[in-house]
Amino acid sequence: GILHEEERAPHGRELRICHIDILSTPAEPLPMAIDKWKLNTSLEAKLNYRSISLRNVRERAKFKIQEGIVIGFREFLYKEGFTEIHTPKIGAKGAEGLDYFHRPAVLEQSPQLYKQMMVGVFDRVFETGPVFRAEKHNTKRHLNEYTSLDFEMGYIDSFEDIMAMETGFLQYTMELLK
Repeated sequence: GILHEEERAPHGRELRICHIDILSTPAEPLPMAIDKWKLNTSLEAKLNYRSISLRNVRERAKFKIQEGIVIGFREFLYKEGFTEIHTPKIGAKGAEGLDYFHRPAVLEQSPQLYKQMMVGVFDRVFETGPVFRAEKHNTKRHLNEYTSLDFEMGYIDSFEDIMAMETGFLQYTMELLK
């Protein structure tokens, strides 16, 4: 190709192709058309072919939005004097049972107990981390695993203090996502 000055192109240049050598051809077509804006396929197909479906710009965008929300949550709470903690995800009692090193264990459903203990140490704590539920994951109302954004505050005057923190976080994050 030849590099050509073009003011309409990003960075003011474009490559004009003179010749293409095809090195290989696909053995078969992809199971879904990833170059479309929306993948017109089922959730099951998207999950079965996840490494392919994530090449679609709209499917990838979900992860970028999730990343932005977590960044906004962290940045806002750091500015408000919170300490980030990381709690255990495998416990000894609960509803989500499994065998862990030949002993019964559970996947934690909430960091609540640990957050309440740590408020006595740091006053304001938060965690971003996985949470597990024994529910069908492909319904509109339930997820069996998700990323939880949790915070706990000590020494508040009323529930309005918590509401103000939540409102502040949401405003900050929505501005960040713009």
